[in-house]
Formats: sequence, structure tokens, C-alpha cells
Amino acid sequence: MNAELRANAERLEQEQRDRARQAVIGERTRIARELPALRAGASGFLLKDTPAAQLTGALRMIAAGDALLAPGITRRLIEEFTNRARLAAAPGTRRTHRPRA
Repeated sequence: MNAELRANAERLEQEQRDRARQAVIGERTRIARELPALRAGASGFLLKDTPAAQLTGALRMIAAGDALLAPGITRRLIEEFTNRARLAAAPGTRRTHRPRA
């Protein structure tokens, strides 16, 4: 394969990867498992006990470019986010970027 064909093949392969959507289907909701999957590029996190019709609809939404999380996962992520925000706002926990003397 010459260099031009290889470059075209690599470009097409990258375009396909860029368009691909990923969904994680798990058994339970765990922040420790969900956040890394989302950081790695997953567009959705669903639970295995989701009814087939809802799962099919959810996967179609993800394939179309939307993001979707199971309701229990959404609730846990909101709790995690608000807990972190609350801790950051608590007196004595604010960090500054000023050098200490």
C-alpha cells in the first residue's frame, strides 16, 4: 500500500471512530464505574434491566448523537456533583492560587 492510500485509509478510519457512539450497559449504578466511562467518551450509560423497547429507543438516541443516562445514574451523578459543590463552598475549604509566605 503506498503512502497516499495508507493516509486515506487512516483518515477514513479516524472519521468512522469520530462518528461512533458508545453506550455502556451495566448491572448497577456506581459512580466509580460511570465517570470513567463518560470521561472515555461514552454517550450513554444504561442498566441491563431496562425494558427492551426502552433500550432500543435509548440506543437509537445515542446513535443519533444524543447523550442518555438511566434515571438512577442521573440521580447519583447529580448527588455527587452537588456534594462536591457543597464541599468546595464550605468555609475553610476554598483554595487559592496565591503562593504561601
